[in-house]
Amino acid sequence: MVSRTKGLAAILILISAAIVYAIPPTGSLGKEGIRAASLVVFAIGFWATGVLPEHHTALLFLLLSLICKVAPANVVFSGFHSSAVWLVFGGLVLQYP
Repeated sequence: MVSRTKGLAAILILISAAIVYAIPPTGSLGKEGIRAASLVVFAIGFWATGVLPEHHTALLFLLLSLICKVAPANVVFSGFHSSAVWLVFGGLVLQYP
């Protein structure tokens, strides 16, 4: 169960991300940049506070970046094409049975 402090932190993070999302686009920072900035505030806030487990936050970050169309799917998942990622993932699977 989430404690009251963590619940308040989650609400503040979501409000902060919504405020960033509500910023009107300017010349140098278009609508895509605003969406990306809001998503970054959301992800970094949840990673920093630990309200959600880190792997849930990372999966939400990937999912929301696809839903909000921050980048195409091949760009979002391009890091998984590296063999080093799968080597580290295999090591984690072997280490934690």
